[in-house]
Parts: sequence; structure tokens; C-alpha cells
Amino acid sequence: MTEIDFSSPEFQTPPSSQSQESPLGPADKKPRVVSWVQDMLSLILLLALSLLFFWRVPLLGHVLLPLDNLYTYEPWRSEIHGASAIPLWNPATSDGVRSVYPLAKITTESWQRGEIPFWNPYALTGMPILAAGAYQALYPIAYLFRLNMPVAQAISWSLILHFFLGSVFTFMFLRELGAKQLGALVGAIAFVFNGQIMVWLTAPSAVETIFWFPLILWSIERAVRRENWRWLLIGILAVAMQALAGQFQMAYYSGTGVVLYALYRGGVAWWETRKFSSLIRPVFYTVVTFGMGLLLVAFQILPTIELMAQGARGDVPLESVMPTVLVLFRTLVPVFWG
Repeated sequence: MTEIDFSSPEFQTPPSSQSQESPLGPADKKPRVVSWVQDMLSLILLLALSLLFFWRVPLLGHVLLPLDNLYTYEPWRSEIHGASAIPLWNPATSDGVRSVYPLAKITTESWQRGEIPFWNPYALTGMPILAAGAYQALYPIAYLFRLNMPVAQAISWSLILHFFLGSVFTFMFLRELGAKQLGALVGAIAFVFNGQIMVWLTAPSAVETIFWFPLILWSIERAVRRENWRWLLIGILAVAMQALAGQFQMAYYSGTGVVLYALYRGGVAWWETRKFSSLIRPVFYTVVTFGMGLLLVAFQILPTIELMAQGARGDVPLESVMPTVLVLFRTLVPVFWG
């Protein structure tokens, strides 16, 4: 009788069923279909959490604007009896009704007329809108909603969408780093629902800008791991979207974080391999990502820089606002004083 050799290749389990790479992360010990299903279930859960957190918007038609602050301005203060006794959630959030909503409506109506929203004719003798950069005049995602529903509802739904996108991008990045689905899910929830984001809810451009941050990290990390620069195209698009989303301060914080991560990533890779290319690759990819991304939206950045130089704060030295040491400290811990 012929002895059967079970160690021969024909009796070995194919590699494809032993360890598969998840579409969102590195190698996993589960079969590919299981990893796919778990990733998709995680994304569905993140979508459900975004809708649940803002449940008043889809179920009751509420809007994410501080409309109670209108009671502090005329003519509402005089017309509504007892308005002065109405408690305000946060008077400091009045930008939502003083600038965010009015200028969103003006830009939307301008696009509906087939005009580029260069100018706001309703403030004194007029003021720039597009060059201001903060009003999402050219941000495409905002107009997915603004052109199809009332502006107040559009602002709310856009914010919900960005909460979902931010959580997905964070999930992708953590999976790329090697986190399992549960760990990546917890990390994604912690990021999008952290205190800093909650504080800025009434300034949608700030929140919508920062939510592109994890996608930039994912793009660079993916390109480094795969040694394939084409993954940077996604990061370049994310940088461009950040610039159009309207909050340059948040884009600056995001860029600082990416640079620090690239330096850390390169340092660790060099320590492990002692290869100079391992040190340079993450930094080089970061420079390319931001350089190409900013060039892509130079039509927004250049007018904004020009307008900033002509504004009331254009010639104010930074040192007169806050000592240099405190500036550095607040860069690292932006909400230390609340």
C-alpha cells in the first residue's frame, strides 16, 4: 500500500484561507470574508451612532444652530415678551446665527443663480465671502445638502455626514496600524465624540475641517507600508478638502499633527532598519501630500492670505496677543484653560 504524504503541497491549506489582509488594515488571522463582514458591521454601527447622537435632526427636524441666541439681538429681543429671562446655552456661540447661517444662505443663493459667491453686499458697503475662506463658499460636500434642502437643515445634515466620515477615517487609520475591529471602533468613537469636537459643534467648518485629519494619516501610513506613492492621492484630496472646509486654524493643527507623526514614524522605522530611506520616506510623503494638496486649492488659499493681510488682525504681532511660550503650550494642549 502506498503511504500518503499529508505534508505534500496538494494537502496544504491554501494561504488565502489562513491569513488575509483586511481591506481597511494589515494582515489579519481571520478569513478575508470574515474580516470584510466585521469591518462593514463596524462602519454600519458608526453610521448608527452618528444618527443616534443627532437624533433630533432626522426625527424632529431640529437644526444644529444656536437660535436661542437671537433673543439677545433686535428685533427679536423687543418682540418676544420675556426674552431677557430665557436662559442661553452659550452666548459665545452666536457666530452660528450671526455669520454661519446667513453667509451659508447667501453663498447657496449665489450658486443657485449660477454666480460664484465672491461678495456679500449686505454687510455695510460689502465684504468678501470667497476670499474669507471661513464660509465654505467652494466646499463641495456642503452643497450636496444646501442645493437640495433648506440651508439650516443642510448645515445640520452636513455635520452628521462629517461625523460619520470622521469616524470611518479614524477606523481606517487604526486598522491600518494593526488594531482589531473592536479597538479601531472604540478609537473612532473616542475621536469624533471628544470634548474638543463637542465645543465646536456650533462652528461646523471647524469640525468638518478636523475630520479629514485621520484620512491624511491613513493615506501616508498606507503609502509607507505598501511602498506605493499612489495612496498619497487620497491624502492630497483630503488636504484640499480641509482647505475648502473653511477653518484654517484646524487645518494648521492637523498639519502639525501629521508632521509630528511622520517624524515619529520615520524615526521608529530607522531605528528598526537602520536605513536612511526608512527615515525619509514618511517625511517625504508628508511634504508631497501637503504640497500637492495646497497647490490643488491655491484658488482658495491665495485670496484668503491676501485678505488676511488687509484685515484688522493683519499687522498684530503674535507676541502682543500671547507670549511665545504660551503659544507653544497651547499648540500642544489647546483647551488647557477650557
